Amino acid sequence: GKTVTEYINDKRISYAKHLLYTTSLQIQTIAVNCGMADVHYFSKLFKQKTGKTPSAFREEAKNQKKDILH
Repeated sequence: GKTVTEYINDKRISYAKHLLYTTSLQIQTIAVNCGMADVHYFSKLFKQKTGKTPSAFREEAKNQKKDILH
């Protein structure tokens, strides 16, 4: 029920979420690693798919890790 582009973008965002959660790579580096050279488009797509900016997602993930450890 998805277009090829939607499927690929979903996979890219899923991988980006993994990298944001598990690394401290810069957002621009994560965008490139996910196959998107334009960090602004990457951020816009990420927010459209998740409801959060990449930075906000990482901050929330970091706070969740702290809660788990304490």
